Amino acid sequence: MKRTLVCTVLLACFASPAMAAQTVWQGDLFITEVNSASLCNAVNMKVGEFARFVLRPKSAPDNGITDLLSWTFPRAAGQLVPSGGSLDAATLATVRSISGSAGFSQRNSAIDAILSPAAPVAQSIVTISIVINNFLSNQAPSPASGCNVTFEGALIKRPG
Repeated sequence: MKRTLVCTVLLACFASPAMAAQTVWQGDLFITEVNSASLCNAVNMKVGEFARFVLRPKSAPDNGITDLLSWTFPRAAGQLVPSGGSLDAATLATVRSISGSAGFSQRNSAIDAILSPAAPVAQSIVTISIVINNFLSNQAPSPASGCNVTFEGALIKRPG
């Protein structure tokens, strides 16, 4: 049921007329490091896992006033909005996620993000390396998971 709701919401977002004017990059980012196998296994995060990510940088025209990074796993979805508006060199972000085991959670998380180039507009490929502390949660109402996850990979500009 929750998975259906998440898919419906995501499809509605991508099909909306407002989205047509936005410039996004998408692709898969892989988990390359976790700080604790036991803590991260508790929230189903392991090295080698991947998710589909979508980046909507504020540097592109009509993309809003803040960078937005969203993702979907087969069992969870979420988004990250960096404090201060820029993903590159961000150290804090609001992380919202929804998953079948924990439902919806929102928290301010410490992050360490590198976006290259820092303000993509015309580039066809961007690379991202990001560490998100306390990624996801295994209990409602979303206490800290203790699982710090490093994602890395490249996203390709979506034609539009």
